[in-house]
Amino acid sequence: MPTRGRVVKVTDDSYLHIRNNPSMQGEIIRRILQGANLQILGESGDWWKVRFSNARGTTEGWSHKNYIQAFDTGGYTGDWMGNEGKMAMLHKKELVLNREQTGDILRTAEIMKEVKQFMPQVPQLLSSFNGAKPAMAGASSSYEINLYVDKLTGDKKGGETVLKTVVGGLKKLGR
Repeated sequence: MPTRGRVVKVTDDSYLHIRNNPSMQGEIIRRILQGANLQILGESGDWWKVRFSNARGTTEGWSHKNYIQAFDTGGYTGDWMGNEGKMAMLHKKELVLNREQTGDILRTAEIMKEVKQFMPQVPQLLSSFNGAKPAMAGASSSYEINLYVDKLTGDKKGGETVLKTVVGGLKKLGR
């Protein structure tokens, strides 16, 4: 369920009605103009429970889904014709990445997939490390390995090479 929405499909001479229950028979407790942002709290059929706040105060109630364009934080912006940018609505502490940064994150995710593939072999790998010990007394499937890096210099490609080398070495120890 989305957590945010914007009032849409409301004309200049009408409003979005917030009602006291999810029904057209519900009492109208507030009217909101086109383009206003809402917090979505829940749903019941074709209705969303919403919260609207402005200088006049905060109101919680129900509005029909047809008049609220839902959105959530994060995600992919999609594509459109032309190369011109589009306006975006951001929320506090939301991270915006450019194409290069997004590529870095996706490559990191791919590396983590590789790491997860050999994770079931960790107990066998750990037996070859001197000083490897269970992280908690009595635990047989949780181990602690400390790897200290005092200084790392170079570029991103060098860092990826080091990580791949470490992962490759761990894989070899497990075979």
